[in-house]
Amino acid sequence: MLQDAFLFVTFIVIGAIVLVVGLITLIIFRFRYKTASSNEALIVTGPNLGDPEKEKNVFQDDNGR
Repeated sequence: MLQDAFLFVTFIVIGAIVLVVGLITLIIFRFRYKTASSNEALIVTGPNLGDPEKEKNVFQDDNGR
């Protein structure tokens, strides 16, 4: 009976750790990565984002941005 209680407590502790790590990961992903809905454009700017001649999803405007 003592072994069953120990096993039950062990599972609860492991489950709580997994839950906390999952929650922290979810929060980090929510703040770190931005998404756009289907009717919005997500514009990312910066150097070396990709080559518009080789990649079809990289666009460059007339000013070279």
